[in-house]
Amino acid sequence: MLSDKEIVNVIKTALDNGAQGLVFSVTPKMLSVLKYMRENGWNRELHLYPIVPDVLSLVNESAELGMGGLLSRFLDGLSVQGKLRLMVKGGLAAFSLSPVELIKMYLNAETDRIYTAMPQGAEARAIFLHEIVADALVGLRLSKVLQEYCKHVHSKLGVVPSLVTRNFPKLVEFVRFSKVPLDSIVVMAPFNAVGFQMNPSRRECEDSLQRAKDADIIAMSVLAGGYLSLDDAIAYLRRLPIEVSCVVGVSTEIHAQETFFRLKQALLTE
Repeated sequence: MLSDKEIVNVIKTALDNGAQGLVFSVTPKMLSVLKYMRENGWNRELHLYPIVPDVLSLVNESAELGMGGLLSRFLDGLSVQGKLRLMVKGGLAAFSLSPVELIKMYLNAETDRIYTAMPQGAEARAIFLHEIVADALVGLRLSKVLQEYCKHVHSKLGVVPSLVTRNFPKLVEFVRFSKVPLDSIVVMAPFNAVGFQMNPSRRECEDSLQRAKDADIIAMSVLAGGYLSLDDAIAYLRRLPIEVSCVVGVSTEIHAQETFFRLKQALLTE
């Protein structure tokens, strides 16, 4: 595993070569990276796009630590004010057994952890609901929960409500059904030339782009898990019927330099 310093160097290189922000799951490791940046003099613009919850860590840590240990670790990451808010809001949510209030409590706590860790110059621009949560809302038709999530994130947390999905057409239809304005959200979904992770099909996902043109769309899995080259991904993104942003994972400084320099040249200047 890369050290905090090595990860920060990759982030710096990506930004220097055209990356516009950092998309990340709110894992203990990434919170540690943000704290390292803060404690070591980071002072440049950095747009943050956190994804919550970190499902894999929750599952692994609950198995390792039990629910009590998981709660203790979660509380350790909060500020004093965050712990007080969690006690008050959490007690009310538990008492009411309201899923909406529980989600609000969780979002407040996660936001507090991020803001406590992030360095000078960093700004949270959106909070993404992980695809497991977002697609569950779609499958269960929980319109009220989606509405309240969007309202809370926008009005109380001051960032853009955002969703990750593995079924773009169904999510778009559900957002419209829930009467959430598409121009008020960001959606991240798979888009690539071979249809990798594009459910129910590549054609249906692409056709849905026109119906979602008012939303900000971020394409993920553009390299199809490494099957496609960067040039393949660029050519595909430029053929889509509307303009979309994209997110690409990198693991080394050289990889970051090559990837984002090429993306910047191809998508922003050509």
